[in-house]
Amino acid sequence: MNTDISIALVIIVMVAAFVGTILVGVSRKNREENPEYANRPVRNWTKLSAYYLVAIIVLVILFLLLMNM
Repeated sequence: MNTDISIALVIIVMVAAFVGTILVGVSRKNREENPEYANRPVRNWTKLSAYYLVAIIVLVILFLLLMNM
């Protein structure tokens, strides 16, 4: 894969993640406090860790696939 294409894809993903984070941060639902969220920290951390683990596994697989091209 061309280096310029790889850099462009990384920038696109970074911009999309930034925009998504901002949209979640300013959403109306996010402004209202959810008492259930504060009462289940273990479940919240478990779900967040699972998301990160899946993302890391997918990125490692993609990296290995791209390196073999």
